[in-house]
Amino acid sequence: MYRQCSNQTLSPPIFSALCDNWRIASSLCSDDSSIATAAGFCDQLQTPYMSASQFRSCLRPYSGLVSTSKLRDLHLEACEQMEGYEGPTMAGCDTCTPDSCPDVLASYMAGCVDMPMGQCTPKEAFCSSDAAPSGRAAAVLCLRDKSGIVAPPRPPSPPPESPSPPPASPPPPTINCVLNSSLPVCADFAYPAASIGADLTSLCTAMPYMPGCAVGAACQTGKVTGMFCAPFSLLASICADMPGMTGCRAYRTLCAAGSVVQQCAAFPAIPGLPTTKQAQVAVDELCKGKTDSDECDACSQSVCDDYVATIVNLCAAAPASEACGLYRTWCAASAAWAATGDIGVFCRPSGVYGVLSPPSPPAAVSSPPPPAAPACVLNSSLPECAGYTYPLESIVADITNLCTAMPYMPGCTVGLACQTGKVTGMFCAPFSLLASICADMPGMTGCRAYRTLCAAGSVVPQCAAFPAIPGLPSTMQAEAAVEGLCKDSDKAECEACNSQTCADYLAPIVSLCAATPAIEGCDLYRTWCAASAAWAATGDIGVFCRPSGVYGVPPPPSPPAAVSSPPPPAAPVCVLNSSLPECAKYIYPLESIVADITNLCTAMPYMPGCAVGLACQTRKVTGLICAPFSLLASICADMPGMGGCRAYRTLCAASSVVQQCAAFPAIPGLPSTKVASAAVDTICLANPEAPPCATCTQMACPDFLAALAGLCRNLSGAEACAPYRQWCLASQGPSGLAGDLSAFCPGFQPDAATWPSSPPPPPPRSPVPKPMPKPSPRPGSKAPPPRRRPPPFRRTAPRRG
Repeated sequence: MYRQCSNQTLSPPIFSALCDNWRIASSLCSDDSSIATAAGFCDQLQTPYMSASQFRSCLRPYSGLVSTSKLRDLHLEACEQMEGYEGPTMAGCDTCTPDSCPDVLASYMAGCVDMPMGQCTPKEAFCSSDAAPSGRAAAVLCLRDKSGIVAPPRPPSPPPESPSPPPASPPPPTINCVLNSSLPVCADFAYPAASIGADLTSLCTAMPYMPGCAVGAACQTGKVTGMFCAPFSLLASICADMPGMTGCRAYRTLCAAGSVVQQCAAFPAIPGLPTTKQAQVAVDELCKGKTDSDECDACSQSVCDDYVATIVNLCAAAPASEACGLYRTWCAASAAWAATGDIGVFCRPSGVYGVLSPPSPPAAVSSPPPPAAPACVLNSSLPECAGYTYPLESIVADITNLCTAMPYMPGCTVGLACQTGKVTGMFCAPFSLLASICADMPGMTGCRAYRTLCAAGSVVPQCAAFPAIPGLPSTMQAEAAVEGLCKDSDKAECEACNSQTCADYLAPIVSLCAATPAIEGCDLYRTWCAASAAWAATGDIGVFCRPSGVYGVPPPPSPPAAVSSPPPPAAPVCVLNSSLPECAKYIYPLESIVADITNLCTAMPYMPGCAVGLACQTRKVTGLICAPFSLLASICADMPGMGGCRAYRTLCAASSVVQQCAAFPAIPGLPSTKVASAAVDTICLANPEAPPCATCTQMACPDFLAALAGLCRNLSGAEACAPYRQWCLASQGPSGLAGDLSAFCPGFQPDAATWPSSPPPPPPRSPVPKPMPKPSPRPGSKAPPPRRRPPPFRRTAPRRG
């Protein structure tokens, strides 16, 4: 699977959710013992966990594909059964023999796709669950016909998530909140994301047909978005359904009566979602007397893979029927979260169920963008840089660069603890982590942008708002402290961190100084922990430091306003009303942007914004053009009425103060779907033999932008190519976003006579396009049917227009 995910020429590629490093590692560690124990890889991963069983509970191997030897045996057995067959050899039998089988998965899957011989149960389990919908997420492995499948945009790669070994000090006191959630200290406790994920995996592996698991599966493929997909809300929904299951043990105590844990109120169960028992009863009632229904055959009283899909299949077309009362109630209740997410794959718009649809949000207007990134990165004293924000993906890329090169730096150790939920709040702000590392090692390549952004005279507000972690030791200081503490010592901590090698300088300092901070050599530790108390109200670093009073250091003075200011409002607030003053610092989360783009481009992959996004994934297009928020802005300027644009419309409404809207505008000049479609139709009417016209017809077109670019490269003088020329001109001119668009505009050289004397402003993002006119039929042809659109997510759900 790793090779398939790394294959840049694969078309369509494996969807990014299957290429997650933890999924691949989980598969390796769940495989045959000879594989799982090879090179000690899984033993290293298991080190931070309390037990082997806890580690196993956190693994997420691919469904069905858990034994290389089993797949090989099944495949060879099927090939043996085909010996003597006079027809074509079954696929994969020539690449996997008893003597040599270099790629078991590829050979086995190819054989199952070509000629199922009873050996394909593991393949079906994988393709119908992990590779859902209908195997499209891994089409090269699951499907015979791979045409028309477009993978959703890949999110930027996050920093490595493998947790470092925890310090030998006792576990943080917050662990008691799982046992007693009424303790006052539990008000700030957050149940770690890794634990939530492990609980969900445990529950949905045991009972995948639970409604909460069905919604979770749709979230993974981008068909359901927003609050409906919050992991803690999914856990709450399943545990409201089946509270007695083992995977709900922690949730039951965390959210018991008297609990002060804020997650319980912030992420409640999905409103109105049926329980498994209710869904079973509803299906039985709906299927009563229906002996010829495929849905009822697949979901019988003896076995049912997905109760929700069956209810949706039977009720979506006729929700008013008496037996669909449960479905109507759920969809009406879900309208309460309509502004924060989309569950349309299961429920039609709430108006169908007698609930008033929310009013349309005001149209957004464009505002002049701040200077492009290179300007403020080169000279951060420019007045216009006061509104500039260094992009999150750039910060993450810099931190990854730095911590890959020198993972033992104290800033990297804190960052790793943030990923595992052991450190929280301001200590984990990405820009503060970058500031901390660059205060330590300013000469490193990954600090090049930070050095100029936050140089003397800088007006970039991030530098003051997100300073370095107070008192954090530099690598050199930590190294000297370890040498002093470990001099003539035979302690295990010192043996692991010696003068020749040390994977983590903070670990031995914390281990030796936390219990007895007054000992000689712990001055650096005491100073750091005392200084960190300045941020105590905005985060928790207790895994490294006890309360500063232990060290006899007086409380530090109040931090500057930029540090002590309250955190930005929670997402739902600014998504509902982006004109609030506190929303000026709000950043729409990267995972939400990616989920929205996935939702939009799965529904209508032929939109020009989706074509650019796909080219960004394959590195054919690069630079700020590929900024996720700019891609979302471009798509929502094209089709603002789609469900995936709901959050964007309110975030970037006319009165919005959210800075992302101005910092990441729509791609200048990018043709809308309507404009690109009309241009292609016009050119193909006059040039029906042109190659792009064969695949981009009035009935169906997988990619209008690629077709338009292909036609206009050879017919650049055609009048209908004006939108293409204007886009290439705008993208390469002074008003364009920094980046390389040569994949669409190769060698485009604007004529001096056509270059504008002053750059036009970027196109407004807000106007709602009028309904797309139906293209006129070509001479001698019948009026074409509507353009085909790809079906939405289907486990067994109905097709919708």
